[in-house]
Amino acid sequence: MKKSHLIFFSIAISFVIFSVFYTSNPNRSRETYVKIISKKQFYSKLKKAPSWMDEQIKADVAFIKSKKVTQEALAETFETMKRNFAISKKDFIRYRIVDNKLYQCFLDDEKISKKEEAFEKAIKTILKLKKLPDVDFIYSHIDGLPSKVNKYKTRFYYEDKRDFYLVKDETKQAPIFTRAKSKDVKEGILIPDYVALSELWPKLQKKIIAVSSDVSWNEKAARLHWRGASSKTERFNLCELSLKHQNIIDAGFVDTINDRKIEELKLWGKLDIYQFLKRDFANKKEQLNHKYLPVLDGVMCTYPGYHWRLLSNSLVLKQTSDEIQWFYKALKPYVHYVPIEHDLSDILEKVNWAVLNDDKCQKIVQEATDFVLNNLMLEDVYVYFYKALLEYSKHQDFTKKDLKQDLKNDKRWVAISNRRKGNEILKKRGLL
Repeated sequence: MKKSHLIFFSIAISFVIFSVFYTSNPNRSRETYVKIISKKQFYSKLKKAPSWMDEQIKADVAFIKSKKVTQEALAETFETMKRNFAISKKDFIRYRIVDNKLYQCFLDDEKISKKEEAFEKAIKTILKLKKLPDVDFIYSHIDGLPSKVNKYKTRFYYEDKRDFYLVKDETKQAPIFTRAKSKDVKEGILIPDYVALSELWPKLQKKIIAVSSDVSWNEKAARLHWRGASSKTERFNLCELSLKHQNIIDAGFVDTINDRKIEELKLWGKLDIYQFLKRDFANKKEQLNHKYLPVLDGVMCTYPGYHWRLLSNSLVLKQTSDEIQWFYKALKPYVHYVPIEHDLSDILEKVNWAVLNDDKCQKIVQEATDFVLNNLMLEDVYVYFYKALLEYSKHQDFTKKDLKQDLKNDKRWVAISNRRKGNEILKKRGLL
């Protein structure tokens, strides 16, 4: 056969495969984010994804390399999470992808939202972009998976449930997809957060770029600026410093007070001083008018707070922490940010260093901006998400046949690639 005929034949076959995939794809485009993603950039970035992505993913799945994920482990872990943390049981979801079709396990005692969540739309987006192997996985929608041992003074709202995701028999422990975790949580597989996976992130990017372009580095005030919630005691350290050093620090709380917050403040011994640390809300423009923006952990990592500050054309001062997200591995101190101690004890020293090293700070700021533009755009986020699911799929101890048989026998599993049809089934079961 002539070479030209071979080329034509190859193109024809590729076109047929492409056409079949898209015409038979069961996922509704309106229930995805495909319209705001550049497919060309996604496929291009997928071919040349940075090495740090694979390094982080392989580190996360190391837990299941020696013992593959079983159906028994998934069931045991899923039930354990819902039982141990009943108040947030709706936030623990089990998904299956079979023949590129999405299924969710709906329990009979849980009311369900009619509208698909951002994470559900994100999975469907991946399924519109690429065909995935058949998988069965657990997703946690809470702030993150904490270490079972608390090394700090701060208490979470789920402090007495720190190990809620751990089963008693380690041989029946399944991994959990999560948007943040403590470094020692080997059971967690990091994936991008719901903001980064949705239309909210591109909108925020555009806003930050537009605002930061209006004020140059030299026009910014040489002060550290922060606004946020009083979700960790280290944040109090910063706000209390602001009372004494108003010339270089402007920091305060903007959260609302409620019964749970009052109990929290009493626990930390901060109820009396809290009223003096309240400040007016500051929009992004007001924050970007300052050279120095700290990134401080909240209940877990701050997202999208870290993302947009890296893009802000201001210097990021990142709190040293055991809590991580999917992209932290790629960031380097004094290249993309200036590190500060976990208790913020050196923050005055670091601000003074920044004032005296203005040229170095400008270089760090540019590196941070470049990192976001090259690694944290929407297409990059979906490349990572796809790669994480793909790697996970290689470590399962069951087959497509097993999943199909279980889908047939267990009526808790409902196809949600088409939410309209899925909701009809859920309505009949009284879950809507």
